[in-house]
Amino acid sequence: MKLKTLAAAAALMAASSAFAVEPGDLGNIDNQSFAIGASHSGNFFDFYQFDVSASGVAVGGLISGTADVQIFGIGFFDAFDNVIASDTDGSDGFASLATLSTAGTYRFAVVGQADGGSYSGWLETVIPNPVPEPETYALMLAGLGVLAWVSKRRKAA
Repeated sequence: MKLKTLAAAAALMAASSAFAVEPGDLGNIDNQSFAIGASHSGNFFDFYQFDVSASGVAVGGLISGTADVQIFGIGFFDAFDNVIASDTDGSDGFASLATLSTAGTYRFAVVGQADGGSYSGWLETVIPNPVPEPETYALMLAGLGVLAWVSKRRKAA
């Protein structure tokens, strides 16, 4: 199942307008997709920190790595360093899907060891548009009613 998720996410990333980023602060990434990657020698713990403006989902994974890179796992963390989602079983690749419960800061981590090698992957968020409250529709309809009344009154005068 994870292999299908990994393949679907990789295809989605390839179809979207992604650009490569290295570990660090990515800022707000609402509804964006990024190609990620880095080169290392020795143990590494890479963080891709990002912000979202509302609740939604994030997906991340690794697509490839050179032969001298060993990935131990990937995962999403909230602002309090609680693990939201992770994948440590790389038998069919690494992919993780996280529910982002609120607006705020999150981190995507890649943990591994390398002997002068590199890895590449993707990180993507989906933040749905908010649904207007019923009061918003009522106010809009009241405004349209006032416009209709004023228009009708002008015609009568």
